[in-house]
Amino acid sequence: MGSSSHLFTKEYHLAFEYVERYTANAILRSLSREGITFDRPLDAQAVIRKVEGLTWAEPIIQWALEFLVQKGALSYWGGEYSLKQIEEVSFTPNSINIGSSLAVIDVVEASWGDILRGRTNILRLLMPNEGRSMWEAYFSNEHGLYSVHNQWLAEFLSSVIGVNDKVLELGAGYGSAAIAAMDKTTKKCAFSGQVYLTDRSPSLARLAAKELHKRFPTINIESGKLDIDAQWQDDGQRYDVIYAVNVLHCAKDVRQALSDIRQRLTHSGVLILSECVRSEIGRYMHQEFIFSLIPGFNILQNTAGQPTGFGFLTPQDWDAAMRAAGFNDVQVVINDGNAMRGALISGVNQ
Repeated sequence: MGSSSHLFTKEYHLAFEYVERYTANAILRSLSREGITFDRPLDAQAVIRKVEGLTWAEPIIQWALEFLVQKGALSYWGGEYSLKQIEEVSFTPNSINIGSSLAVIDVVEASWGDILRGRTNILRLLMPNEGRSMWEAYFSNEHGLYSVHNQWLAEFLSSVIGVNDKVLELGAGYGSAAIAAMDKTTKKCAFSGQVYLTDRSPSLARLAAKELHKRFPTINIESGKLDIDAQWQDDGQRYDVIYAVNVLHCAKDVRQALSDIRQRLTHSGVLILSECVRSEIGRYMHQEFIFSLIPGFNILQNTAGQPTGFGFLTPQDWDAAMRAAGFNDVQVVINDGNAMRGALISGVNQ
């Protein structure tokens, strides 16, 4: 699948760690607004009672405490959490744009308690009626922390796509992955196939298709609604390549979704996924501060049924899910560098 060292650079990893520490400080400020300063040791239940969140908020509060321990902001001893001095990370952004991450973290921080109490809707908070939504900026190719996942997929997709292939994107969103993919593809070949952009929101898919057509007017581009959790209606269409960026981990049943996707591939068709991943269950990620608040975002559990995080899987999880769904030639490639941030996942329908 090729090297990712030019994407996941030393500066990228430093920027990522900066945002991790920034998130830890944001959580501490959110807790402080609730009167939780850890001037004395507290157990998890004491914190949960103080926040007065709804029942569904309890795993989120527990996650926040564990993330703070992981980042060295809190210590955990004898069932209680105590405040430590968080280590600062020096970072001056040059080529890595982290502004979109920081903007969303700031907004979530300011309303975290009210979101957990059901007084504020996270989706309305990040998607205003007027102007460019924070989601659009977050998932754009200008957002350095996120765009690497689009670019990595685009480079691999452009190396396997045929000039006449039918291509399907799942969860197209605002179209940033499609733009990256077609930019790389059209520079490598005279692509004259078909691109079909889908999303749970058909209006969003239409907007993404419109933007893609502006940039690539000679490509046949269509759009439509497709919910990865809904039962797929077989319309007889089969695709040579299906791809998605940070979408499939949101499926209620990842293996079933992958199996449904495989049924829509041609013989020898390829599925390509670019996903944020965690190194192991119980290893927490700053993105969970945001996405744990999204209704329906999956709660991960260990073998004892205890919550261990939200949404993002391990490379081993992806390998097992792809094989269980019937894919052959499964590859799960981890990013270059000294820390695990993402994986490029592929499999063939044979």
